[in-house]
Amino acid sequence: GDDFQSLLPLLPGVVRGQDGRLRVKGGQPTQAALQVSSASLVDPSTGDFDLELPAPSVESVEVLANPFAAEFGRFATSVTQIRTRRGTDEWEFKPGNLMPRFHKGFSGIRGFEPRFSIRGPIERGRLFLAQDLQYRFVETPVKSLANEPDVELTSVDSFTRLDAILSARHTIGGAFIAFPRDITNATMNTFRPPEATPGLEQQGWSAGLLDRFALSPSVVLETTVAGRRFEIEVEPVGQDPLTIQPQTESGNYFNTQERRVRSFQWVESISLTRHWRGEHVIKTGADVQWARFEGSSESHPVEVRRIDGTLAERTIFGGLTQQEVAGTEVALFGQDRWRAGSRLTMELGLRMDRDPITHRYNWSPRAGAAITVLPEGRAIIRGGYGKF
Repeated sequence: GDDFQSLLPLLPGVVRGQDGRLRVKGGQPTQAALQVSSASLVDPSTGDFDLELPAPSVESVEVLANPFAAEFGRFATSVTQIRTRRGTDEWEFKPGNLMPRFHKGFSGIRGFEPRFSIRGPIERGRLFLAQDLQYRFVETPVKSLANEPDVELTSVDSFTRLDAILSARHTIGGAFIAFPRDITNATMNTFRPPEATPGLEQQGWSAGLLDRFALSPSVVLETTVAGRRFEIEVEPVGQDPLTIQPQTESGNYFNTQERRVRSFQWVESISLTRHWRGEHVIKTGADVQWARFEGSSESHPVEVRRIDGTLAERTIFGGLTQQEVAGTEVALFGQDRWRAGSRLTMELGLRMDRDPITHRYNWSPRAGAAITVLPEGRAIIRGGYGKF
């Protein structure tokens, strides 16, 4: 695959379900978190990873199953951390995947997914640029249908990152991600022909800024500011009722909907290093996220017919419905990562989250430990307790 999500099933405990969504440790797809630095990249209205990144932008992907550090929140099963590549000291330009794939007999282009990457110093030693762009055009034929119609995907994934070294103690970096996508015949399969499928259009962007300032050799202040917008539209090709029969579906997809989500996040933390019976890295901070959801949905009649064509059931929905909700989540956390020796590391922490929908305060005590039982880390025992 050509995105970071294709890497995750290679890890233990991560599986891809029949719906194509990822599940970690048996949990639901919406129970996990996705982060770049301290910024969340999850759609707050669904909990899904709707974001895409060009493959060259990703330096590493790590899945933390129930991490015991109190700085991690808004998850129940795991946190996926993405580290992106920064600009280099020398200018480089790397194209890739420039060869299209063709249908049989060269009757047309089946797939074309070129990539372009530019990295280099805008000001040598102080300001660096990284720009990655990936275009996708993929047609996937459903061979069990007459004339083998295609599910067509068109997308453009863009990643821009700027890093500045303001002084020996002060660095700042920002990134902007855009990921528009358009899918024609989105749910087409053997029993669902093109006219019974919707088109899906997605627009989205995410922007973030990370400021890291060393107040002293042992004290570091970090400020993260991030904003996101997701917009999804589902549109049928016509207004005819959807008819479901044992052998096929006919008519048009029954639902038209639009979802718009905006969110803004601010994370402020301070880290202190202290030495007392080992090394302590104490981190405390606050995490505030405001999110707003707006949506509309309208459904047309659905008919269920028997194999002889007689009507078994007809569902008529109400009119157009609109949804709107907004809220501000506030979290406070404190933790101590204590390296008591060369073989023992402990993690102690406490987190408090306020849920703006249920108006509840959720307290999350956490404690973990890692013990090295063989030299050079060849065998490590990990365990702990945490509320997530």
